[in-house]
Amino acid sequence: MLFKEWQIGQIIDNKDTLYTNVTLNYNGFEEAFEVKRNNNAFIALNNRYYKSIIISSDQGLDGTLRFEKVPDKRYKDKFLQVVHKGDKITIYKYFEARKGEVTVQDVGKTRTFENFSKVSTYLRLEGDRLRILKIKKKSLFSELGEKKALDSYIKKNKLKLNKDLDLQKLLQYFETL
Repeated sequence: MLFKEWQIGQIIDNKDTLYTNVTLNYNGFEEAFEVKRNNNAFIALNNRYYKSIIISSDQGLDGTLRFEKVPDKRYKDKFLQVVHKGDKITIYKYFEARKGEVTVQDVGKTRTFENFSKVSTYLRLEGDRLRILKIKKKSLFSELGEKKALDSYIKKNKLKLNKDLDLQKLLQYFETL
């Protein structure tokens, strides 16, 4: 699951119907949002019928996290988090869970466990295609230009680019240059 706890959000379907106060979470292994129906049961949303999910969160500049489908056919019917959507640049974040095995030596025997790791990939929208974007200072400066202004803004505001909120602040500033 993407979030440790179930979140309250809104779902917008392909006909622009808004569903409010929905309890949900994102399952990275299934690559789908799951909606809690009662205290114990939940259903996985069929991504084909929905276009946007909005979750109240302090992780977004405007107090929300927004997930939407994108035009790139490689990500057809998958929800990506909108990190920044502006006139100059649009950045998404794609989540997936990878399944692996860990083998440990226990007293007298070997044990193998399955584990899941959350993997995030940042993507830049160019036309109707997404391209992987590395979120490191050097890569961003190369990608965006404006090295001097951006570096000064990062230092002045003590931003950490591995935090989405700080990355959003930087991209919002970039839009003003």
